[in-house]
Amino acid sequence: MKLCNIYNPKSEYSWNIIKYDSLESTNIEAIKLANEGYGSYTVVLTDNQVSGSGKVDRKWYSDTDSSLTFSMILSIDLIDGDRIPSITIAMAVAICRCLNEQYSIDAVIKWPNDILINGKKVSGVLSETVTSKCGNSLVVIGIGLNVNQVYTDFPNEIKELATSLSIEQKRLFDKAELLKNILYYVHDLYKLLHIKSTEIIEKEFNRLSCVVSQTQDIRDGLLTLKEVKIKYINKSGFLVVEDINGNEQELCSGEI
Repeated sequence: MKLCNIYNPKSEYSWNIIKYDSLESTNIEAIKLANEGYGSYTVVLTDNQVSGSGKVDRKWYSDTDSSLTFSMILSIDLIDGDRIPSITIAMAVAICRCLNEQYSIDAVIKWPNDILINGKKVSGVLSETVTSKCGNSLVVIGIGLNVNQVYTDFPNEIKELATSLSIEQKRLFDKAELLKNILYYVHDLYKLLHIKSTEIIEKEFNRLSCVVSQTQDIRDGLLTLKEVKIKYINKSGFLVVEDINGNEQELCSGEI
């Protein structure tokens, strides 16, 4: 285990980055550290995640050395309860903004936790809440980002569905620099979550969404909602949809 710090001189915060050669899951390790007393701005990083998870208990493919795979611990004690579910999308917004502004990559969000480039998945975000042994409320946010993979690196079952930054821009990326830039944007969005009016985040949610205004079938567990119009994503990160009869409802989870 290697401990280092990244400090951004433009702001009064630092990230404690704990790097491992290999881990079963960065989220599992981050939850363990949170229970041991590690707090906000802790990052668990590995070049080799053996058994990462995605939504609905799916596995997240992580290629050794080519992926950026990490989890962050952030305090949610001072964030309004109705905004806690929006953390996943807020972090997705941070990644999209970073890729767009720092690397001129047009990334969008497929609700609830996928990031796409040219219709293919490049990243996923998974959030889990935890209460530390000291009673602090924390969220662990796991991020997997395909960075330097080439097309043949992906397993056959996802080759047509996945992409990487390198594939899209035909060059290699510095993963340490990429992580530092992402954490800068994460911090900005995290600060906004502490403000009762988070209109900036809500607007960004919807501007970066690739599903808003579409008519889609949405699977929510065993239930499938047929041909619902996706109106917008609200401040809690829920999908507001309208059925063929004009009835609105909020979805906190589902698959489009």
